[in-house]
Amino acid sequence: MVKVVGVRFQPWGRLYTLATDSLELMPGVVVAVEGEAGVRLGKVLWGPKEVEEAAANPDLVLRLPTVEDKQRSQEFDVWTNSCLVQAQEFVSQHSLVMKLWRLEPDPDRRRFTIYFSAPA
Repeated sequence: MVKVVGVRFQPWGRLYTLATDSLELMPGVVVAVEGEAGVRLGKVLWGPKEVEEAAANPDLVLRLPTVEDKQRSQEFDVWTNSCLVQAQEFVSQHSLVMKLWRLEPDPDRRRFTIYFSAPA
């Protein structure tokens, strides 16, 4: 048995079940998760609870965020918003009939997905 919590990185995103090791985490706590694309901040939604080891995600390590993690996250949010503004300017310049909803970048900043709606 291993102690796990449920973590979500974005309000609309997937819920990850992650092992906590010795950390005592309650819902609402912000945590840093180190993955293959770097450190991401997420919010604990439920837990802790005990589950079989197969149910926990072994690839991700959980820890409390440092000041650098929080600063990097804020810079990432500013960059994301500036990319969305640039995309909206592009849509306006080219008179495209579409509405941009949100921009979801990868943590490594190499690519991003733009969610939009347009008439059929």
